[in-house]
Amino acid sequence: MKGIKTTSITNWLIKINMLEYLADENGKNHKIPTENGIQLGITTQERLGMYGSYKVVLYDSNVQQFILDNIDTIAYYNTQKKSYNFNTEGNI
Repeated sequence: MKGIKTTSITNWLIKINMLEYLADENGKNHKIPTENGIQLGITTQERLGMYGSYKVVLYDSNVQQFILDNIDTIAYYNTQKKSYNFNTEGNI
């Protein structure tokens, strides 16, 4: 059995409107939480690294539980690689 990659979880969160891409002034896309994602507990935080500042997306314990509760749906979505309609609760 293959594991689920973080990109699969991220892509699913985008699909169900919890995350979205936002282009910066240089045209580079960054993931940010939507209003739904913020309400669920997804936040961003700016950090300072070796090469300057950057933003990270953080999932609080509520979001982590939401992901675990929907792990079968995420795995299914990952294996199908097709467009499926998910409701806002993450279920097919």
